[in-house]
Amino acid sequence: MRFSVLAVLAILLLQDENASAFVGQSSSSLKKQSALSAFGNLPPLNYGNYGTPNGPPQQQPPFNNAGAFNNKISPQQQYQQPFPNVTPNYNPNNNNFNPNNNGVQQQQPNNNIVPGSSYLGGISNTQRSYVPGSMPDKDLSDLFAHNLSWREQKLRENPNFFQELASGHKPNYFWIGCSDARVPANEIIGEDAGSVFVVRNVANMVVNTDFNLMSALQYAVDVLHIPHIIVCGHYECGGVRASVERKDHVPPLENWLRNIKDVYRLHKDELNAISDPEARHRRLVELNVIEQCINLSKTGVVQRRRVETYKTKGEGEYTTPRIHACVFDPSTGYMSRL
Repeated sequence: MRFSVLAVLAILLLQDENASAFVGQSSSSLKKQSALSAFGNLPPLNYGNYGTPNGPPQQQPPFNNAGAFNNKISPQQQYQQPFPNVTPNYNPNNNNFNPNNNGVQQQQPNNNIVPGSSYLGGISNTQRSYVPGSMPDKDLSDLFAHNLSWREQKLRENPNFFQELASGHKPNYFWIGCSDARVPANEIIGEDAGSVFVVRNVANMVVNTDFNLMSALQYAVDVLHIPHIIVCGHYECGGVRASVERKDHVPPLENWLRNIKDVYRLHKDELNAISDPEARHRRLVELNVIEQCINLSKTGVVQRRRVETYKTKGEGEYTTPRIHACVFDPSTGYMSRL
């Protein structure tokens, strides 16, 4: 009996010593696990073979697949990690992406683009993971993969493209367009990065109280000396449709749409004479663009620049900036002059 009691005491002492040693050696680890658990059940993170801005590539991600902290990477290095699916070791002289990425699948360039097919940056629409109307990836990983493919395509076409792009900002066109995602300025006029200075808002409005547009206009005309200003509207414009609805859209949208209502008021005789609602909508889109061009021509910054260039223009030159009224049809892809 006495032997049994001594044996139990010995076991308890041994367990106590092990527990003390565990606490002494693993307190740092327990704190880290406690900090992680405070955020709930985090999804596993996999950063692949990514380097830090100030050091060589890290072969270990900051968290393992179970969500545990990786002691080999400092907290400073964790926050320096780039977004997933981005390869910092990419070599522009190599047609393939760096395959050494800890198992993270790389976006391969598309070398089999069919001429005339819808194409952007080396990835055809059939390869894209995002379908219009669907929910995109929450981390936007596909966009970063598309960016790499676009970058690779540009370097194939012109190895000095990005050096030239970074050398200066001298666009030829100032585009005032609608925020509608179906009217991307550069794409529909076939211009590359660097050539179009863009401002977009609901229904491509030129409102003198819009400090965003007025500031961009001043910079475009006085500093960049852009010779052409394009105001481009589009059919199927939600802002134009909303302006004629008998509905209170509440501020600030209602305040903004009031400017389009004024366009209707100025041209009500012509518009009311159109019986077909769709034809009336299309005409209101066109008249709205024309009125915004008139608003542009009344601004002091445009008038001063036109007087200046008129006085100094040489042979074969013309007064600038020139203002162009255009409309885009999403159903056909055509952009027309007004």
